[in-house]
Amino acid sequence: MLVNFSSSWYNLAMKTKIFVDFDGTIFNTQAFREKLFDIFVMAGFDEDEIRNTYVAESLDFLYSAHGQMKRLFKIHEFDMEKAKKRLDKLIKSASDLLFDDFEPFIKNIDRNRFLVNLMTLGNIEFQKKRVEALCIGHFFDNIYYCDKQKWDFLDDIVDINEKFIIIDDRADTMEKIAKKFKRSFPIFINRPQKDLDDPVLQNQHDFNGIEVKSLKQVGQYF
Repeated sequence: MLVNFSSSWYNLAMKTKIFVDFDGTIFNTQAFREKLFDIFVMAGFDEDEIRNTYVAESLDFLYSAHGQMKRLFKIHEFDMEKAKKRLDKLIKSASDLLFDDFEPFIKNIDRNRFLVNLMTLGNIEFQKKRVEALCIGHFFDNIYYCDKQKWDFLDDIVDINEKFIIIDDRADTMEKIAKKFKRSFPIFINRPQKDLDDPVLQNQHDFNGIEVKSLKQVGQYF
Protein backbone atom coordinates (compact mmCIF):
# COMPACT_ATOMS: atom_id res chain seq x y z
CA MET A 1 0.00 0.00 0.00
CA LEU A 2 1.34 3.46 -0.88
CA VAL A 3 1.77 5.66 2.17
CA ASN A 4 1.70 9.44 1.74
CA PHE A 5 4.55 10.74 3.88
CA SER A 6 3.74 14.36 3.08
CA SER A 7 1.03 14.49 5.76
CA SER A 8 1.29 17.25 8.36
CA TRP A 9 1.52 14.63 11.12
CA TYR A 10 4.56 13.02 9.55
CA ASN A 11 6.24 16.36 8.95
CA LEU A 12 5.61 17.31 12.57
CA ALA A 13 7.03 14.02 13.84
CA MET A 14 10.18 14.44 11.76
CA LYS A 15 11.05 17.86 13.18
CA THR A 16 13.69 18.21 15.88
CA LYS A 17 12.60 20.04 19.00
CA ILE A 18 14.51 23.11 20.14
CA PHE A 19 13.95 24.37 23.70
CA VAL A 20 14.98 27.96 24.36
CA ASP A 21 15.27 29.30 27.90
CA PHE A 22 13.86 32.73 28.84
CA ASP A 23 15.71 34.40 31.74
CA GLY A 24 19.32 35.16 30.91
CA THR A 25 19.04 33.55 27.48
CA ILE A 26 16.68 35.74 25.46
CA PHE A 27 15.79 38.22 28.23
CA ASN A 28 18.20 40.45 30.16
CA THR A 29 17.17 39.42 33.65
CA GLN A 30 20.05 41.32 35.25
CA ALA A 31 18.74 44.63 33.86
CA PHE A 32 15.17 43.73 34.81
CA ARG A 33 16.25 42.87 38.35
CA GLU A 34 18.05 46.21 38.71
CA LYS A 35 14.89 48.08 37.67
CA LEU A 36 12.86 45.91 40.05
CA PHE A 37 15.21 46.72 42.92
CA ASP A 38 14.70 50.43 42.19
CA ILE A 39 10.98 49.92 42.85
CA PHE A 40 11.77 48.50 46.27
CA VAL A 41 14.21 51.32 47.01
CA MET A 42 11.39 53.78 46.30
CA ALA A 43 9.29 51.77 48.78
CA GLY A 44 11.82 52.52 51.51
CA PHE A 45 14.05 49.43 51.65
CA ASP A 46 17.82 49.31 51.71
CA GLU A 47 20.06 47.25 49.45
CA ASP A 48 20.66 44.43 51.93
CA GLU A 49 16.94 43.99 52.66
CA ILE A 50 16.14 43.87 48.97
CA ARG A 51 18.94 41.50 48.04
CA ASN A 52 18.34 39.16 50.98
CA THR A 53 14.62 38.80 50.22
CA TYR A 54 15.40 38.33 46.53
CA VAL A 55 17.77 35.47 47.33
CA ALA A 56 15.29 33.91 49.77
CA GLU A 57 12.48 34.10 47.20
CA SER A 58 14.74 32.50 44.58
CA LEU A 59 15.93 29.50 46.61
CA ASP A 60 13.12 27.19 45.46
CA PHE A 61 13.64 28.27 41.80
CA LEU A 62 10.10 29.71 41.73
CA TYR A 63 10.83 33.41 42.11
CA SER A 64 7.93 35.86 42.07
CA ALA A 65 8.20 39.62 42.49
CA HIS A 66 4.92 39.53 44.41
CA GLY A 67 6.39 36.89 46.69
CA GLN A 68 9.36 39.14 47.36
CA MET A 69 6.98 42.01 48.15
CA LYS A 70 5.33 39.86 50.81
CA ARG A 71 8.72 39.09 52.33
CA LEU A 72 9.61 42.80 52.38
CA PHE A 73 6.26 43.66 53.97
CA LYS A 74 7.26 41.50 56.94
CA ILE A 75 10.29 43.74 57.47
CA HIS A 76 8.20 46.89 57.43
CA GLU A 77 4.92 47.96 55.90
CA PHE A 78 4.84 49.93 52.66
CA ASP A 79 2.39 50.92 49.92
CA MET A 80 2.25 47.55 48.20
CA GLU A 81 -0.42 48.64 45.70
CA LYS A 82 1.80 51.46 44.47
CA ALA A 83 4.72 49.03 44.17
CA LYS A 84 2.53 46.60 42.19
CA LYS A 85 1.54 49.37 39.78
CA ARG A 86 5.19 50.26 39.26
CA LEU A 87 5.96 46.58 38.68
CA ASP A 88 3.16 46.31 36.10
CA LYS A 89 4.54 49.38 34.33
CA LEU A 90 8.03 47.85 34.33
CA ILE A 91 6.76 44.58 32.87
CA LYS A 92 4.74 46.33 30.15
CA SER A 93 7.78 48.38 29.09
CA ALA A 94 10.32 45.55 29.22
CA SER A 95 10.50 44.78 25.49
CA ASP A 96 13.80 46.68 25.30
CA LEU A 97 15.25 44.07 27.68
CA LEU A 98 15.10 41.32 25.06
CA PHE A 99 18.64 40.68 23.90
CA ASP A 100 19.35 42.16 20.48
CA ASP A 101 20.34 38.80 19.03
CA PHE A 102 17.02 37.14 19.91
CA GLU A 103 14.92 38.12 16.88
CA PRO A 104 17.62 37.49 14.24
CA PHE A 105 18.30 34.11 15.82
CA ILE A 106 14.68 32.99 16.10
CA LYS A 107 13.74 34.21 12.62
CA ASN A 108 16.67 32.37 11.06
CA ILE A 109 15.63 28.92 12.35
CA ASP A 110 14.42 26.57 9.60
CA ARG A 111 10.83 25.80 10.61
CA ASN A 112 10.70 22.89 8.18
CA ARG A 113 13.33 21.15 10.29
CA PHE A 114 12.67 22.35 13.82
CA LEU A 115 9.88 22.85 16.35
CA VAL A 116 10.84 25.85 18.46
CA ASN A 117 9.71 25.94 22.08
CA LEU A 118 10.16 28.45 24.88
CA MET A 119 10.84 26.82 28.24
CA THR A 120 10.99 28.91 31.40
CA LEU A 121 11.35 27.93 35.05
CA GLY A 122 9.83 30.02 37.84
CA ASN A 123 6.57 31.06 39.41
CA ILE A 124 4.17 30.29 36.57
CA GLU A 125 1.96 33.35 37.02
CA PHE A 126 4.94 35.73 37.15
CA GLN A 127 6.72 34.12 34.19
CA LYS A 128 3.56 34.07 32.09
CA LYS A 129 2.86 37.73 32.79
CA ARG A 130 6.32 38.76 31.63
CA VAL A 131 6.37 36.55 28.54
CA GLU A 132 2.92 37.69 27.41
CA ALA A 133 3.81 41.36 27.94
CA LEU A 134 6.74 40.94 25.53
CA CYS A 135 4.43 39.67 22.73
CA ILE A 136 6.90 36.97 21.64
CA GLY A 137 4.52 34.00 21.64
CA HIS A 138 4.23 33.98 17.83
CA PHE A 139 7.92 33.07 17.58
CA PHE A 140 7.34 29.71 19.30
CA ASP A 141 5.41 26.54 18.54
CA ASN A 142 4.90 25.91 22.26
CA ILE A 143 5.55 27.74 25.50
CA TYR A 144 6.31 25.61 28.56
CA TYR A 145 6.08 27.17 32.02
CA CYS A 146 7.97 24.91 34.43
CA ASP A 147 7.43 24.68 38.15
CA LYS A 148 9.98 21.89 38.49
CA GLN A 149 13.53 21.51 37.26
CA LYS A 150 13.81 21.18 33.49
CA TRP A 151 15.54 17.81 33.52
CA ASP A 152 12.41 16.47 35.25
CA PHE A 153 9.89 18.54 33.27
CA LEU A 154 11.31 17.17 30.01
CA ASP A 155 10.17 13.67 30.97
CA ASP A 156 6.64 14.65 29.95
CA ILE A 157 7.48 16.11 26.52
CA VAL A 158 10.41 14.16 25.08
CA ASP A 159 11.37 10.50 24.88
CA ILE A 160 14.43 9.39 26.81
CA ASN A 161 16.25 8.55 23.54
CA GLU A 162 14.97 11.50 21.54
CA LYS A 163 17.29 13.93 19.81
CA PHE A 164 16.59 17.52 20.82
CA ILE A 165 18.41 20.82 21.32
CA ILE A 166 18.20 22.92 24.47
CA ILE A 167 19.73 26.35 25.09
CA ASP A 168 19.99 27.59 28.67
CA ASP A 169 22.14 29.86 30.86
CA ARG A 170 22.36 27.37 33.73
CA ALA A 171 25.41 25.13 33.45
CA ASP A 172 24.03 22.70 36.05
CA THR A 173 20.83 22.25 34.03
CA MET A 174 22.79 21.55 30.85
CA GLU A 175 25.01 19.06 32.65
CA LYS A 176 22.09 17.11 34.14
CA ILE A 177 20.13 17.06 30.88
CA ALA A 178 23.21 15.84 29.00
CA LYS A 179 23.63 12.96 31.45
CA LYS A 180 19.94 12.02 31.56
CA PHE A 181 19.08 12.39 27.87
CA LYS A 182 22.04 10.83 26.08
CA ARG A 183 21.00 12.01 22.61
CA SER A 184 20.23 15.56 23.62
CA PHE A 185 22.28 18.52 22.42
CA PRO A 186 22.58 21.02 25.29
CA ILE A 187 24.10 24.45 24.61
CA PHE A 188 25.18 26.53 27.59
CA ILE A 189 24.84 30.25 26.88
CA ASN A 190 27.20 32.13 29.16
CA ARG A 191 26.35 35.78 28.54
CA PRO A 192 28.37 38.61 30.11
CA GLN A 193 25.10 39.97 31.56
CA LYS A 194 24.39 37.74 34.55
CA ASP A 195 21.95 38.08 37.42
CA LEU A 196 24.55 37.31 40.05
CA ASP A 197 22.07 37.89 42.85
CA ASP A 198 20.37 34.68 41.73
CA PRO A 199 21.73 32.03 44.15
CA VAL A 200 21.73 29.39 41.42
CA LEU A 201 23.99 31.41 39.14
CA GLN A 202 26.31 32.23 42.03
CA ASN A 203 27.27 28.55 42.36
CA GLN A 204 27.73 27.55 38.73
CA HIS A 205 30.45 25.15 37.66
CA ASP A 206 31.99 24.49 34.27
CA PHE A 207 29.83 22.65 31.76
CA ASN A 208 31.66 19.92 29.87
CA GLY A 209 29.88 20.63 26.63
CA ILE A 210 29.19 23.40 24.14
CA GLU A 211 29.44 26.89 25.58
CA VAL A 212 28.59 30.11 23.71
CA LYS A 213 28.42 33.79 24.58
CA SER A 214 25.47 34.74 22.36
CA LEU A 215 22.57 33.38 20.32
CA LYS A 216 24.45 34.38 17.19
CA GLN A 217 27.04 31.75 18.09
CA VAL A 218 24.30 29.16 18.69
CA GLY A 219 23.26 29.36 15.03
CA GLN A 220 26.44 27.70 13.83
CA TYR A 221 25.43 24.39 15.41
CA PHE A 222 22.26 23.74 13.38
